[in-house]
Amino acid sequence: MGMRDDWGLSLIFSLKDGDVWASRLDGGPPTMLGLHDEVVQAMNEFIKQAEFAERLFDKAARNARSGPATSAFASIPTDDARSARNAQRRS
Repeated sequence: MGMRDDWGLSLIFSLKDGDVWASRLDGGPPTMLGLHDEVVQAMNEFIKQAEFAERLFDKAARNARSGPATSAFASIPTDDARSARNAQRRS
């Protein structure tokens, strides 16, 4: 794990001449990420996706604790269930 500063950060972003750069506190050369507006838009999208994934996994964890019938996929019939239902209809 890299070194961390007093805020617990191991990655620093900086802006130079309209470009955003990322630097690791544990060394290595900085990496140019792109133009300010493009990087801000990409970071905002990443944050939205990360928040969505966190909510999705939190919901899945709650469902797993409450039992198997609460899964979103529990109501989707399997091929065996469809075959059995179709056999009942034919008889």
